[in-house]
Amino acid sequence: MQDMNSVFIIGRLTNNAEWDANVNGKLNFCMAYNTTKKESDSYKDEGNFLNLSLWGKIASSIAPRMIKGTQIAIIGHLKQNRWTNKEGKQQSKLEVIVDSIQLLGSSKKSDGTAATVNALQNAGLVSEDSNSFPEDMFF
Repeated sequence: MQDMNSVFIIGRLTNNAEWDANVNGKLNFCMAYNTTKKESDSYKDEGNFLNLSLWGKIASSIAPRMIKGTQIAIIGHLKQNRWTNKEGKQQSKLEVIVDSIQLLGSSKKSDGTAATVNALQNAGLVSEDSNSFPEDMFF
């Protein structure tokens, strides 16, 4: 029987996505999501954080819209990175490799349309004098 390695999570970006300086075409970002934990007779929300990576053409297309606070849904798989640090101690880090991503909403702090237009203008995908998106835009 084959093992299963699948992750589906909805959450919000904790920061703007950043290109990995060491790996060409790799977009890194962090996502926060809540789980509920029972304490005595009540339930309490508990924040959790995941490091994620997105590769390829979709990473290039979506990067300008990956703004802190934006709600996203991802489907991906887990990858454990292992290395030896300078002191000779074994280290490891778990990350989610994103296979599919969907932007669900805008940042809580800003109007999503304005934030998207500004990000696309900064990336050179939409001219500053344009009030609309190109017809061949991916969304």
